[in-house]
Amino acid sequence: MSLTMTVFLLFQFVFPTTLSVRVRAAVTHEPLPIAYVRVERFGVLLQETVAPDGRIEVPGLPDGRYTIVVDAPGYETAYSEINLPIDSLSTIELRPRNRPRPNTSHSGPSGQTIRRLFHKLFR
Repeated sequence: MSLTMTVFLLFQFVFPTTLSVRVRAAVTHEPLPIAYVRVERFGVLLQETVAPDGRIEVPGLPDGRYTIVVDAPGYETAYSEINLPIDSLSTIELRPRNRPRPNTSHSGPSGQTIRRLFHKLFR
């Protein structure tokens, strides 16, 4: 192995990377007031934390591929694949969960309502 390759491999462990994550709302692009962030590697949980104001930093990660999982109240869960050190700053946007519109009924007309309409139309 060449000296350059050996030095490169040693630097990966001597100088770990700090991962910075920013969590924002997809529609407004504003930081979320609170989010739950998990950092995983090969399906193993490495760190789980709360991101106040939508910001966290995870220091001391060796270079490699990671999965970031983000949850926030009222938003869909987001998954992001990153490669350190290239993706050391990651911005994740969460979409709001689909909510029913106010004053709308999810059930159709009742049987009683249909019978009344039928009776009025064909009487």
